[in-house]
Amino acid sequence: MSPLDRAVDGWVAERCKAMGRASLAPGADLHDEGLLDSVSLVELLQVVEQATGREVDLLDLDLDALTTVQAVKAELGRVVG
Repeated sequence: MSPLDRAVDGWVAERCKAMGRASLAPGADLHDEGLLDSVSLVELLQVVEQATGREVDLLDLDLDALTTVQAVKAELGRVVG
């Protein structure tokens, strides 16, 4: 598992825990589930930057693609390489 994958999975687990949830269903929409909004996106990007050592520029992201955990990993992987 890559540092990016570990960072995203860890962030999702922490967000679920903070919301009193045990886990997130595979394929669940992060917006609909209340896990991802503009503030939490900034937090996620900070976690990813720390884990990968690469800066993420918001202008490089397709924000509409950030829906599921897998989609987030794919989009951030595209940006951080």
